[in-house]
Amino acid sequence: MKKTNLAILLMLICVSVLVSPVKAEESYCTDHHAHKVKWIKDFGTGKIASAGRLQNGIPVIRYNPDLLPDLSPLTRKFAMNRACGNHVLGNNMTKPARVAEQFSRVDLADCSVTSRMCYSEGISSRDVQTIQDEIHGFSREEWLHFPGPVRFVDIKMCKLSRM
Repeated sequence: MKKTNLAILLMLICVSVLVSPVKAEESYCTDHHAHKVKWIKDFGTGKIASAGRLQNGIPVIRYNPDLLPDLSPLTRKFAMNRACGNHVLGNNMTKPARVAEQFSRVDLADCSVTSRMCYSEGISSRDVQTIQDEIHGFSREEWLHFPGPVRFVDIKMCKLSRM
């Protein structure tokens, strides 16, 4: 079952990165139905980036480039792409049935973006460690603006294997 989920995850990641990035902060992104996600700059949102849908069902990522100005470009890209990962995985379509499922979704989103950045942008294992270390150094205030719940991010544990 886990191998099947990983294979599906990697396939969805490949679909979501077929086109090169549009802007530095706006990467090409599709949802789990391969619909293109619209990026909306929103200085009123409290997160660096968050996945959602418009009233007509169009998938969107609202992002605020002014939040966490001291964040490194690499970790900012991780945060932006993590919102895309939620669309790719369909995490924002249903509510998890159990707390364990919610934690699983959070880990999958973190691993999804790590895979995307490793395979499509060529970041190294050292870069992955740098992102993880920066996230671990967040204050409570910084966590309020970062995608996902406050958590221990362990993206070094993500199983990244060449396809």
